[in-house]
Amino acid sequence: LNFSEERAGQAALIATELGTNLAKHARDGDLLVRPLTTADGDPTGIEILSLDKGPGMREEAVARRDGDSTAGTLGHGLGAIQRQADQLEIYTHPSGTAIAARIWRERPAADTGQSRFEVGAVHVSKTGEDVCGDDWGWRQRNGRLAIFIADGLGHGLHAHDAATAALRVFATGYEQSPRLLITDVHAALRPTRGAAVAMLAVDLERRTGAFAGLGNIAGQILLPSGGRHNMVSHNG
Repeated sequence: LNFSEERAGQAALIATELGTNLAKHARDGDLLVRPLTTADGDPTGIEILSLDKGPGMREEAVARRDGDSTAGTLGHGLGAIQRQADQLEIYTHPSGTAIAARIWRERPAADTGQSRFEVGAVHVSKTGEDVCGDDWGWRQRNGRLAIFIADGLGHGLHAHDAATAALRVFATGYEQSPRLLITDVHAALRPTRGAAVAMLAVDLERRTGAFAGLGNIAGQILLPSGGRHNMVSHNG
């Protein structure tokens, strides 16, 4: 990523602290790393995501302070991460904690001018497989946000080929309605193993969304009140 020695050292410290937290506090967990890119695909930063299965933090704000510890240590971990990261997000619950730390190649200005939306995915292959049988993509243009996901039937290479073929259709037809886009995907996937697919299209000005899904893909809207609204995907 062409980080300077200083920026690379900051990223290394973040990874070390997050990994140490998993080892000390979590019953089970993963550390995931991905490059952050511009809309043109130019890598400009790195994201380090820590996911664990409990027991959660007592109070997130307190845990961020230096000196707070539940493991008999100095309690500098989260405070150090917060100082080194350009962006830090924490979600904690009694069933687990998610921490996302991002650092850019160049230190960003106070106002980065970034979109008010973030779109991302945890996208990994099944254990023992070289490629992932799922794929996803998104596009934002003229006040419209489109998100697409494909779950290739089974696992491995043939599932990967089906999901990739579905994503190619989305890449050229994302301005269609979800219903029409998935109709085109269905036709394109006939020579492949097939896939479960879903698409969400959001009108950012009207604050409305259209969703269509086929197969075992679940969609949910998480409400500020804590409630959830399910978007239905039927078997095809």
